[in-house]
Amino acid sequence: IILSSIAFFIRKAGDFSRPYDDQWLAPDWRDYLAACDANRAKQFAQAEALLKPLVDDDKVAVRLRVAAMRRLADALDGQGKTSEIPGLAKTFMQYYDQASCSDHLMSITNSFKRAGLWDDAQRIYERVEQLPGTHIDQVIRSIIAQAYQVSRQGDSEKALTILARAWQRHTNSTGTKEVPRIYWHEGMYHENLGRLDQAIAAYQQAIEAATPGSNLYDVATQHLNACIKKRDEQAHDTIGLKSRLRQVKSALSGLKQRLLN
Repeated sequence: IILSSIAFFIRKAGDFSRPYDDQWLAPDWRDYLAACDANRAKQFAQAEALLKPLVDDDKVAVRLRVAAMRRLADALDGQGKTSEIPGLAKTFMQYYDQASCSDHLMSITNSFKRAGLWDDAQRIYERVEQLPGTHIDQVIRSIIAQAYQVSRQGDSEKALTILARAWQRHTNSTGTKEVPRIYWHEGMYHENLGRLDQAIAAYQQAIEAATPGSNLYDVATQHLNACIKKRDEQAHDTIGLKSRLRQVKSALSGLKQRLLN
């Protein structure tokens, strides 16, 4: 597979005496690669026509069928055919646990979520987290996505428990560029739970780790400022309440004294 891939790219990019042709490739792979080219050129209908036979043919190798389904999802999205994604998902979920490419798995979840298939996406994220050889950034993204799904269902506490796995994977690896996103999600879930001090601390860490001017940097700054403002308002309300309680206590003491007199 590796040698064939190298030969393919060398011949396609090389300077040869005759034009490149792909006739040496198996027909299924020729169609798949042609569909990839069509997607890149935004010729989504052409890509769909090339990919559907690969997806529907049980004799096509699972590895190629999974790749074709990922690209077909892109082609359907490109044409706005979101209503056809559930049918594709039904087929894909028969093979997702045999897939070995985290790129295909992570990519197709975006199409599934746009179609409202969050449960299917969650199962795929779980597969990516456990898939041997997956790059640490992909693993972290899959864990963050699992936590976000749980938070969408209203359980931010459980989301934080899931997110702790991201820190564990980060600690046991050579590092990941996803650290700012871990802090960002941590802050978001603490904010949902009303734990403003923890949320503020997490947002500050996200800002320190993020690239200045990036979307995450700006959004984390907005949430940080909102949490600080809310905490200050709560502190002001608490001070005001304590002052009123002291006034009430003083008034009751005076009333008691007058009654005794």
